[in-house]
Amino acid sequence: QRLDTPPNYSGGAIRLTLSQVVDGQTVEKTVVENETPEFPLTFSTEGAEGVSVGTVYVYEKIDGEYKKIAKYTVPFEEY
Repeated sequence: QRLDTPPNYSGGAIRLTLSQVVDGQTVEKTVVENETPEFPLTFSTEGAEGVSVGTVYVYEKIDGEYKKIAKYTVPFEEY
């Protein structure tokens, strides 16, 4: 997946999480943590089996805490 720079990103460390609904339950996993990336950011992750879409949340570390600054809907394909 490729993410453009969130409009309110100030250059700090980030955490990316992937959230998907699996069998009626929301499952969230961390994809990237504590990195200071260059945008556009390209990353790869595996989604839950049989789930074709997910939401990637971008958190930025501000004053020692991660704050949610953006979200992106991402599609998944079977290989």
